[in-house]
Amino acid sequence: MSSTDKTSLKAFVETWRETGQLLEAIRNQEVSALREEEARQQTLMLFALWKPGFNQATSGLIQQQEGFRKLEEHLRLEVKK
Repeated sequence: MSSTDKTSLKAFVETWRETGQLLEAIRNQEVSALREEEARQQTLMLFALWKPGFNQATSGLIQQQEGFRKLEEHLRLEVKK
């Protein structure tokens, strides 16, 4: 990886560190403002998405999450260099 790529990667990670904090603050505000009835409705909508008999082992979600985990690990190692 070239020094330009490393610099770009470090800038990207730093941007997301800052953005992540802002997004977390927004999420906390939204959760704090959430009323019980709204939470109940959102939960019911989420449960409505579940399909009995859906084979989650072949959905690709687990593989995608594993890929993201590996990418995050790689990026953390690159930023430390």
